[in-house]
Amino acid sequence: MKQKLDDFLSVTVEDSLPHTHVLHFQFLIYCSGTRVETDFVECPSQMLENWVWSEQGLNALLGELAGSMPKEDMDKLLKSRNANAGIFYARQLLLATFDQAIHTNRWQWSLVYSADLYESRFHHAPDGGCLSPTVGREYRAKILRPGGTKDAIDMIRDFLGREPDKKAFFKLLGVEP
Repeated sequence: MKQKLDDFLSVTVEDSLPHTHVLHFQFLIYCSGTRVETDFVECPSQMLENWVWSEQGLNALLGELAGSMPKEDMDKLLKSRNANAGIFYARQLLLATFDQAIHTNRWQWSLVYSADLYESRFHHAPDGGCLSPTVGREYRAKILRPGGTKDAIDMIRDFLGREPDKKAFFKLLGVEP
């Protein structure tokens, strides 16, 4: 029986699939996966979440159903990414303010880094966009594989070829800095 588009998992559920830490290189268990700097621990999985919010990534997830969603609906769905973003980030800032009072603001930096990694390397990759095998292999080699054996900022610099930048994070929010 052919699956209907309406039966497919919601983007909210699909958005959580890439947000796992199973892709970290597990050969060196004590310095891989979530055993990296705290402000980098979410970056690899958050970067993968961007794929769900691109037409190319959604079509890859839809498989045989790709193309069955009207273009207008696809555009509306992709534009809905930032629905309630103001409320979400106001809450994040409240939590971060409290967290800074007792700890640090590391999780938010992970979002900044992940947006830069995605926008700078995957989003416009000439050999497949967000599904680029070339950039994907380099991401695996330079970000996932080293895990905690290298400082996160060094992995980011190595992958980007430059210092990280917050512009992509603001672009993701639809805000110009």
